[in-house]
Amino acid sequence: MIAAPAAPPSAAVARSAGPVGVWALPLITLGFVIGVLPALVFVGVLVVFTAVGLVTGGLGGAALVGFLATLVGGGVLAEQPWLVILPMLIGVAAFTAGIIGSVTALRRRGIPAPNAVTWSAAAIGLVLQLLVNGAVYFAVLVVALLIGPGPVGLVFFGGEPVPLTIFVLLAIVATAGLGWLLWSLFGRAFGRRTAAQRPQAEAGASMTS
Repeated sequence: MIAAPAAPPSAAVARSAGPVGVWALPLITLGFVIGVLPALVFVGVLVVFTAVGLVTGGLGGAALVGFLATLVGGGVLAEQPWLVILPMLIGVAAFTAGIIGSVTALRRRGIPAPNAVTWSAAAIGLVLQLLVNGAVYFAVLVVALLIGPGPVGLVFFGGEPVPLTIFVLLAIVATAGLGWLLWSLFGRAFGRRTAAQRPQAEAGASMTS
């Protein structure tokens, strides 16, 4: 007796979502760091000072006015506001492009639940890339200290261009690899979940018909 051949996997499950994560996670990470996070901090501080001003009256109002006066009337924001605002806008745009681009690319590749895959992989990727890039930073720092002519420094390698460039390149590669892994895993997970739910939905529809 010849066994029947196994049914081929669906194209949605067979195709990997990994290639999308290679460019999506670096774009989302860059946008979050230079745009979304500073914007959230700015809005959060403004909301806190505004709430204090509304609740406590005079003292809180003075604190709010002082905060706004310091923000607008001094420092880089007052002299060259676009040096602060423009990177923030670019970051928010990059984050949005990474999310929307990932969902669109996954949908075109036939990956089930593209929104769920994108947001799940991005949320975990933003946390894991801190650990991965932290390890990369430490490794580059150790090597630079061992072979360099003098102290390098702990913040951006003291401005040394060579170790800073090496770190940026390795960080991009590491983030891209992490994106490929996470998008692949979540693409498979949601693909199997969708494939498992489809027969149940078809069976339920046949029973009600």
